[in-house]
Amino acid sequence: DNFDHPELKSLKQFNDLIFKSKLGKEVIKLGQVDIDSLVGIYNLASVYIQPSFYEGFGLPILEAMNCGTPVLCSKGGSLQEVGGAAVIYFDPNNLDQLVTLLADILSDKSLRNKLTGLGLYRAAKYSWEKTAKETIKVYESLKV
Repeated sequence: DNFDHPELKSLKQFNDLIFKSKLGKEVIKLGQVDIDSLVGIYNLASVYIQPSFYEGFGLPILEAMNCGTPVLCSKGGSLQEVGGAAVIYFDPNNLDQLVTLLADILSDKSLRNKLTGLGLYRAAKYSWEKTAKETIKVYESLKV
């Protein structure tokens, strides 16, 4: 509710842009979505875009790849480590680059198919079971 909070600056700018462009009826802001609906949204999407300046892990790009959705995301944080070669990256400060890359993905079915295949392969390398096992190994290595 407090759009003056520094962490919500980009959201406020986004809302202002929607208002100034008179796109209020065209843009649907979903808010919080339950996991079943989220999977359906990923599966119906032509592309998932993560225009972030910083991410701690990048779980949404992993979720999108796991659903076979091509991913376009910004460089930075852990996103390149998580997405590897299965994702197309852009400079988050370069809107023209984002627009060009998005147009490329949307207009090139073979590129979308390539990203889907790479994404599914990449996402298969991650699992909660693997995470738990690796976390246990770290804890065990700390035993005195």
